Amino acid sequence: MSRIGFFDPYMGDMGVGSALVAAVKHGRRVVGCDRERAYVEIARQRLSDYFNGTLGYRPPGRPVHQLTGREKVSQISEK
Repeated sequence: MSRIGFFDPYMGDMGVGSALVAAVKHGRRVVGCDRERAYVEIARQRLSDYFNGTLGYRPPGRPVHQLTGREKVSQISEK
């Protein structure tokens, strides 16, 4: 019996391999691609970290961080 696979044609678009890792966690075979080589390498490293048991993640039940608006990345430059 063959397991259903998963294909992510834009794996660097948002999660840089997150969908691939999730699919692997649920026992699916995965294939991903992206135009940007850097995204492919990051996704490859994340999959490797998952299989090695070193992939960091937010534990279930822990709330997603909410931005306050005072973070430097969320401020408009005054230039």
